[in-house]
Amino acid sequence: MVIMEDQEYILSLTKEELDSLPYDVLRWKCCCKECDRGTTVRDYGIAPLYFLNRNSRGSEKNPSKYWMNTSKIVWLCGKHYAIMKRCGFDYILLKYFNKATNPEGIVKSVNQGIEKIT
Repeated sequence: MVIMEDQEYILSLTKEELDSLPYDVLRWKCCCKECDRGTTVRDYGIAPLYFLNRNSRGSEKNPSKYWMNTSKIVWLCGKHYAIMKRCGFDYILLKYFNKATNPEGIVKSVNQGIEKIT
């Protein structure tokens, strides 16, 4: 179990420092039903916080923007994100989530989208 001081320390590290720490690579699945797309995240042992597994200038210049709290946000793949940008998040909720699921229920169930890559 990671204590709060360790979590704050990890969150304050640069991308280069994060690269030198041990981590597991996990898959964060798109939250839309029947979608098998997703992205990869790094697990540093401070769940529900995961670092987007990116090797970009943005992640080097501002690594704090790449920390994702999976208990508060959902992941949309590129296809569903484009639909959401065009039609709005309410459209995604109605068309791609089970009709019985409300936004609060979706946010509470986000962590089931994180899985270990074998």
